[in-house]
Formats: sequence, structure tokens, C-alpha cells
Amino acid sequence: MTHRLFRTTVLVLCLTCAFGCSRRAIDAMAPASAADQTTLNLIIEVDADSRQFLIDTGQTVLITASDPSQNDTLLVVQSFSPLGDQSQVGIGTLPTLFMSVGATVPFSTVTMQLTSPVSYGQAYLFNGVSIVNAGPGIPGTVGIEYVPIRSGNAEVSTGLALPISNSSVDDTASNAAFESFDLQLYENRLLPSPSAVVYVLIGQGINTGMALPASLLKPAPGSAPVAVAPASASAAAQAGPSQSPGAAPLVPPIQLGRYLSVDLLSNAQTTVHFDRTINAFVYGADPD
Repeated sequence: MTHRLFRTTVLVLCLTCAFGCSRRAIDAMAPASAADQTTLNLIIEVDADSRQFLIDTGQTVLITASDPSQNDTLLVVQSFSPLGDQSQVGIGTLPTLFMSVGATVPFSTVTMQLTSPVSYGQAYLFNGVSIVNAGPGIPGTVGIEYVPIRSGNAEVSTGLALPISNSSVDDTASNAAFESFDLQLYENRLLPSPSAVVYVLIGQGINTGMALPASLLKPAPGSAPVAVAPASASAAAQAGPSQSPGAAPLVPPIQLGRYLSVDLLSNAQTTVHFDRTINAFVYGADPD
């Protein structure tokens, strides 16, 4: 069982200026203020020989969301090169709502161009320039409605991000998109809390924020993957029609290993190590 943890030039410019000038949910643990931030921890172990393998093959360690976003994609929460035997990752529970110009399609990169701290159970309004609180919403979700103050029809995407820190990147936490969906003009979307389950794997040619087709990700040999169909029901229901056959994405020359499903709320799964015999991660500390 799964566990739960962006045409009009005027509007595009407005959004750009605003930026530049068991299914246990993460929101069930989310505190009311930043001072009470809860951090879910994950230790990723990659020994010297395995780090050299990643360097020689041009690969990085990937952490992805487990719940599908628009067009049945999974977002890469972080892509990084481990600096030592251990990379200590922390994922916060306080959500940030973001807006982005354009649609979320396979192999695109989600760019958070306008962000705002939000709370579950609240509704918000995007007016083409800013995000404002619109009052109480549906418990366990963040509601967002697109009602522009100027005429026009900018194609936007929206989603929730969580703060993530990594000792191999920067111990300072920065927001990472965990989900992204299209938001239509004058429509309201409910965003579920990001899952407390993440996927850990290796890959080549993949950057942070990339939207990977969910069908490309396969579980590591011997692992117990989360059932995608029941888990993605809330997200899939929001995703709308799949991408048009006439709008096939430009496919980059990527390479992907097999993923290990990690429940950040399970102490037995929050330390993983890389196993060169299968080129994938397995549970537990490196025995060597």
C-alpha cells in the first residue's frame, strides 16, 4: 500500500515578473508553522568503487516522486553526484505552491516561476500575477483557482513543492517540485499532499525537475514496489486527457537504472546502499 507524504504575452510577462522582480500522508505530519517543520530523513550510501562507476558512466543518483503528475509523469526531485560514502537527505513537510508557464509533458523540466507557502485545507487564487489566500478549502488538499485580472489565456501548470536538503549538494534546504498539473483558465484544481514514498535510482542525462514517463521506471530486482494504480488514483483523476499523439515529446538520450521504493515514514527503509551487482539501491547500510 502506498503512503502519502504553468499564449498571452501579457500574462506570461506578469508571471515572469512576479518571479524575477497504508497510505499515510505527509500532510498528516505537517505542522502549522515553519518553526515546527518536520523533516523526513534518508541516508543514501554509495561507496568509492560505485562512485567511480557513476563517474565513468556519466550517471547520477536520482530521487523521484512516486505519485504520477500530468501526462503520467514522475518528477525528479533531485539529481546529484554523491561526494562521499554517505549522502544525508532531508525532506521537509511544509508545502509550497508553485506556478509555471507551460504544460508538464514527458521529458520537460518543471520550473517553479512563482511560489507561495501554503497550508493543507486552504484554497488559493492565482490571478496571473500573484497567489492569494481564498479561505478554507478541502481538508488534506491545497486548492488553486486560476482567475486572471487581465484578459488573456496563458497556459500554466501548478503543483506542490517540499524543501529538500542533501549533504552532497548543499545542506541548505531548497524547494523541489513533487507534483505538477495543468491548470485551466477559470478552473479550480485540488492538489493532494505529496507521497511519503520516493524512488531512488541512478540515471544518465537526467536533471532535477525533469518529468519522466512513469512507464520508464521499473522496480529493482527483489524489491517490493508500491502499487501504482491504486496509489495514483487521486493524481490520475486530476491529470485529465493524456498527451495528444500529435504532440510527441523530443526524447533525450537518457539511461535509467531500476528504482528502489523508499517509504520515508518507515525506519527500516530510510538507509539504502548501492549494489553494483544489480546497479540499483537496496535497503540497509553497506555491509562492507
